[in-house]
Amino acid sequence: MVATNLNMDDKHGPAPNGGSSKPNNLRGLSSVNVVFTADKTKWTRCPVIEMCSDPTFAYKNAPQYTLRRSPSVNKDGVEADPDAGPSTNPDDPNYIAASGMGWFPGYAIDIETGERLNVMFSENSMLAAENGRDMKFNPSPNYINFTNYAPIFGGMHYLYIMGHTSVTIGTGVSARTFSYPAYDAGAKLYYTFNISPDSLPFNAITVPGIYKSCTYVNIPLSTTTYEWLPEGNDAVVKIRVAKPYQRYYSVPMPSDHEKNINDGNPVYQFETTGYESIAFSPEKNESDLDQITVVPNPYYAYADGPGYERNQLDTRVKITNIPSRCVVTIYNINGSLIRQYNVDKSGISNPSSSTNGVDTDPKTSIDWDLKNFAGIPIAGGIYLIHVKETGGRNGERVVKWFGAMRPIDLNTF
Repeated sequence: MVATNLNMDDKHGPAPNGGSSKPNNLRGLSSVNVVFTADKTKWTRCPVIEMCSDPTFAYKNAPQYTLRRSPSVNKDGVEADPDAGPSTNPDDPNYIAASGMGWFPGYAIDIETGERLNVMFSENSMLAAENGRDMKFNPSPNYINFTNYAPIFGGMHYLYIMGHTSVTIGTGVSARTFSYPAYDAGAKLYYTFNISPDSLPFNAITVPGIYKSCTYVNIPLSTTTYEWLPEGNDAVVKIRVAKPYQRYYSVPMPSDHEKNINDGNPVYQFETTGYESIAFSPEKNESDLDQITVVPNPYYAYADGPGYERNQLDTRVKITNIPSRCVVTIYNINGSLIRQYNVDKSGISNPSSSTNGVDTDPKTSIDWDLKNFAGIPIAGGIYLIHVKETGGRNGERVVKWFGAMRPIDLNTF
């Protein structure tokens, strides 16, 4: 947030004193995401501000806090012809204007309104060795000049997040109101800076009006440890302000406006293709049958953990994810029939499970007590469990299961 009571004698502050900051308060702040990215299609066209405190040493004597007087650049740093007029082509160096405009490598989003926001950044053109004269957002890692201990703050590439708002400067007949839109490639900001471009040190009305519309300002430095703007590795800075849950908008939109499709409330768009309900899909049925399994598998004398057994004499596994109507047939490795279950759970509306040893009727599984059709415990070994759908469907699956059985402990009687 722009600091209040910033004194103009402080040569390195990010904003002029007076009406630019006070009486701003926290009420007008929104939660914002600022994204840094190497993807140039997402970059933000913006004004570039002169931060040299003495116009004598600034490039072309530009006053502090006003537009830099260097030619505008495109996303590759190519300079515009200073005599060219403004262009409407974002690929041109003179897009919006032939001077004073650059590109911020990213974008800012007001997450409360969903709007993309304008930004500005500054440079100190006297600090050419700190990238302060190239019209690019590329701060150096240096925060101080160790020769004279003057602060250099990475070339003074201050980043300003601008609001979609209206601000008033002055009082009475001298009051002036400025309305700033959501992202317009910095066009309105550029126009406001140029209402009185030659005033020194700055126009007392228009320039403070610009800075008063700023919601956040940052003084970034780069680092020598990591690459600047690596491909495919976006960085997101999340700024959050706690507010009551309600509808927020930057400025009210007329009810008959073409973009007011939900009376200012949030509007969401989503796609349900591929998620619609269908009566039956053979492809989906095949993938569902792949989920059939036996647990635990392998089975070593008992189920580790809580298990499914009711007591020390009980042995039990579950055949899970079976169709509601099917035949489950169990064979040993020699192909001999061990057990068969005719399953019909189509009348069970809600799935249930076994809880605290109470027998219930689960919809998608059956219990096998590891006994054959005569009620005799099976021997340890590999078994084949064949599941075949009934009720008009013919899907089937075979699952292999291994069990190591324990001897009966008569001491438990």
